[in-house]
Amino acid sequence: MKDFNPVETAIKRILTINWEQNDSRQESHVALLQEYLRRITLWTDALDAENWPFFDIAEFFDLHSEIELARFPDLKQQLMKLPCPNTMALTCEWYIHWALIMDRPEVVQLALPAPYDPLILMYERGGSFYSEHGCFHIAYTRFPRYAPRHYRNLSPIVELIEEALDKVDAEAQKAESYLE
Repeated sequence: MKDFNPVETAIKRILTINWEQNDSRQESHVALLQEYLRRITLWTDALDAENWPFFDIAEFFDLHSEIELARFPDLKQQLMKLPCPNTMALTCEWYIHWALIMDRPEVVQLALPAPYDPLILMYERGGSFYSEHGCFHIAYTRFPRYAPRHYRNLSPIVELIEEALDKVDAEAQKAESYLE
């Protein structure tokens, strides 16, 4: 049996994303972005970070991530070529950095949820977003970019499993059909 390598798994996951947008999953995309915001708020608080909601958590634990990633010489170039907005490409890179540090004792002891997983799952499901004029925009919807205090005490917003996410989308489509 081959050993699980979180960095190689993260890289493969990023490089196999089909970046074609799937607007039929808009509701689950919103839920996933909101779950990311909830999680990154917890990390922001724990690390006393200032760049909420988008920053590289690995920078708080390890300045040598780039050295460790040197064994993947073409990775940086591949990430720069991703057909998505810059913030999304950066979160993909940070997800890989996260894979380098996630098992370290100083990270594990914080007992916080994996920060970037909701975003990566959103991308894998055909989601895309951007932030403009105080709102996050996803497909045909938008929601306010609330302050971190809005997300701080929320319970998990959505389970990160396909069945739960598909159910969110099916319920939204059912509600839309009633309105027609």
